[in-house]
Amino acid sequence: VTVLIIGILAAVAIPSYQSYIQRAAVSEAQQRMLGLSTDLLRWRSKALTYRGFVPASGYAQENDILVPTGSDLSTYRYKVTLVDAGTKASLSEATATGTDWVMIAVPNSSNSVLKNAKQMYLDNSGRRCLVPSTVSLTTATADPCAADTSEPWN
Repeated sequence: VTVLIIGILAAVAIPSYQSYIQRAAVSEAQQRMLGLSTDLLRWRSKALTYRGFVPASGYAQENDILVPTGSDLSTYRYKVTLVDAGTKASLSEATATGTDWVMIAVPNSSNSVLKNAKQMYLDNSGRRCLVPSTVSLTTATADPCAADTSEPWN
């Protein structure tokens, strides 16, 4: 009887815990993206362009920011990619137009809890949405937030 009760509790508790971890990771990535958008607005108010922007911390590669801050390529939960909307180049590159930007957050597929988590999209006009991981946001030409499969951030 004790083993049966423990089994039932585990069957309820484990999925609840995994759901909690997933929601926490999504929330953390959203907060990082919104913080970056605020930093971008400050940068543009001084430089009159988004070109040349480099985040204060968290860059793992040329235009990728790992969440949580301080994680590495094996421990991150979300990878946020910040690019120039027109050229898809890093904002720090000379080829960037600097008029618009796009941020895409992709969950770490090797993390078993985030395996089914959605991608997040945010741009300088304020559009933000959740998109299934089956959609490639890096190659998308249309507005991913207008697709039937997207849903707004809460």
